[in-house]
Amino acid sequence: MKTNILILITIITFSNNLFSQEKGFNGGIYFGGVTSQVDGDNHAGYNKIGVEFGIFSQFKFNTEWFGNLEIGYINKGSKFIDTKLMSCYSIIANYIQIPIYASYKPKKIKNITQLSFDFGLSPSILTKAKEDMICLTPTDPYILFKKLDLNILAGINWHFNKHFKIGSRFMYSIFPIRQIKGNPNNDIFERGQYNNAVTLDLFFSI
Repeated sequence: MKTNILILITIITFSNNLFSQEKGFNGGIYFGGVTSQVDGDNHAGYNKIGVEFGIFSQFKFNTEWFGNLEIGYINKGSKFIDTKLMSCYSIIANYIQIPIYASYKPKKIKNITQLSFDFGLSPSILTKAKEDMICLTPTDPYILFKKLDLNILAGINWHFNKHFKIGSRFMYSIFPIRQIKGNPNNDIFERGQYNNAVTLDLFFSI
């Protein structure tokens, strides 16, 4: 965990210096919370709570369209607890993510000029993954998670002023984060497991 944070701080420092020298770019920092699940693990619900933080850089194409690049850290996974059956299950998956997306901020539509909309991709590098089945007897062999994860990204933001906005995003894996085969009773398992996350963040533009 400490090593991951040091790596992220180094990337943030380098990127911030680079972006600040480029004409047309501005940037800042963001931090917030994550609620997530892993589709295909036999447990439903956005029960895994995590955090994310990082930096962003934005390039203004015109008054309504912007290009964005972020570098950040995010916790994802799955969590299930059944107190009646005395069973539990969790997946903890930590990533360095690099969201690349476009933003549209309408200027001519009445009553929504404070809103903006994001859509794009979020490549991620796995730094740590842990599957905890303390309360359960595993029925499937442990299978390693893939090192790379590519997510679609869609979001909406509310701009308080030119420096602050709050944003919510939905992110979903395009490809399985791991492939589990040989379970004839579970078609979802056959298709693999996918990260499914919703975030809520505060952004500060310098």
